[in-house]
Amino acid sequence: MKTTMFNINFSTGKLEPVQTEGKNALGAGTILRLHGYNEPEYVISQNLGINPEYEYHGARYECIDLETCRTCSKNAHSLYFPGETVGIHTEITDRIIEPDILAWMEEIALLNIRYDNEEKERKGKESAAKLEKGKAVYEKHIPADVPFLIVAESKVDDSDIMTDYFASHTSGMVILALSYSKRDNFAEMRKAAAKFEQTKHLGPGCDDWQVMRKAAENDEYNRHWMGCLQDAEGNDAHFLTEAEAQKAMSDAMAKDKECETKIPFEPFCPILPYGGELRSESVEHREKYSMGSGYYLGKSKYSGWIVKKVSKDWNKELIYASLANSPFCIFENLQEKPSQSAEVVTVDGAEVRENPEKDGIEIKFPGKPASSMLETLKANGWRWSRFAKVWYNRATEENRAFAKSLMAA
Repeated sequence: MKTTMFNINFSTGKLEPVQTEGKNALGAGTILRLHGYNEPEYVISQNLGINPEYEYHGARYECIDLETCRTCSKNAHSLYFPGETVGIHTEITDRIIEPDILAWMEEIALLNIRYDNEEKERKGKESAAKLEKGKAVYEKHIPADVPFLIVAESKVDDSDIMTDYFASHTSGMVILALSYSKRDNFAEMRKAAAKFEQTKHLGPGCDDWQVMRKAAENDEYNRHWMGCLQDAEGNDAHFLTEAEAQKAMSDAMAKDKECETKIPFEPFCPILPYGGELRSESVEHREKYSMGSGYYLGKSKYSGWIVKKVSKDWNKELIYASLANSPFCIFENLQEKPSQSAEVVTVDGAEVRENPEKDGIEIKFPGKPASSMLETLKANGWRWSRFAKVWYNRATEENRAFAKSLMAA
């Protein structure tokens, strides 16, 4: 069965069979020109003939780029005579390169091939050495039984909005902490983020806060907002905490009031003419869905630093390369492995114990506590688990102290 290729004829808008007749016997030295981009030119150095398995492709030509003297190949079906088509295409020109010049270019092309192979081999050896170095560092500091790592990644935006393309790549990575919990716990991630200078803005209590300008009530076009408070450089001002944003808004309003008392001697443009309001955007992202990025901390998953929890087997090459290229691994602050059997304190039959798996602390009573005890537990944020038959709360120093004081009482 004969296979036929079709191309779109942009002049007629129809699909037409690709014709390779007259294009299968182009001589060495013929110059080809790509219409489009920077319009590079190539010279045919050798006709490799027609592959019987892909006869419809026509002859295959080995070519040399006239600018870089590097080799490439082209098939007859992708070549066009002048005026045969429009748009981006490779055109067969009527220019020829002399044989002695072509022979000289072939020698340069061979030298380039040798250089490229040597460079590829050198980079391969360097990469392998870096991976081995990073692997040694990883095995030295990361316990073999640790299931998860909390890492920070520096993202570089590769997106192109004009073509609706969104992507990024990782330019650096830091291991912030170890984790023995299966849960995606933002409190755990924030605690780890606070250890590293570049991710402190993702630490506990930090979010993306802004002071929004209010518009006049009778302003139909800007009824709700007139943009946000700006910094000294004229960019939108961002704050890590609500307290910082509140202080900035109070300072701006105080400055407006101070300037207003000097009117009409010193005219001014008020910073917040109709007042302001705080608006926040959480740095906690939950994208556990198809094409999502999972749970992570960060302003954007395309640029800047993000913090997330990953499996210890996640992208080992990236981890090894990052450890080899930079000292950004905070081994001295890595979380110690919790004991296999959580510490249990027993007083009069009641037990206080840690639950590392859920990052919690639990109190188990031998029977139903008194009503006053129940009210005290509820008032301090403790909850009852009818499945485990325990009272539980987050494992914080405050809750540990409360549990101990409860047992002492």
